[in-house]
Amino acid sequence: MAEKSIADAIKSAVKDLTQLEVVTMVGPVSVKTNDTGKIVADIAPDTDTKAMVTRIDLIDGDIRNLVDPVFVTGDLQSVRDFHNEQVKKGNDIIVRNIEAVADLAKKIETLFP
Repeated sequence: MAEKSIADAIKSAVKDLTQLEVVTMVGPVSVKTNDTGKIVADIAPDTDTKAMVTRIDLIDGDIRNLVDPVFVTGDLQSVRDFHNEQVKKGNDIIVRNIEAVADLAKKIETLFP
């Protein structure tokens, strides 16, 4: 039974690793640390927040970008370059993570033939 649980956990991890979402927002923000020490940022409601969102499905190769015009033709064009660099870094991290999970799966498979 333990082998199935490990295999299911690996499959779930791989599925989670196949989606990348990068969100860049500019506006009033409140930054806090939650109970686990993770940094949490909240954008104030009813503000003039501008955002770019990139979603990449690494399995299908589908890439979707949502971009406020101010990042294309307005004062925030330089932030677009930052966002694009974060997308590239995120993609690189996911590729490395998928490789690590695949290597781990192969090692576990040898332990539970």
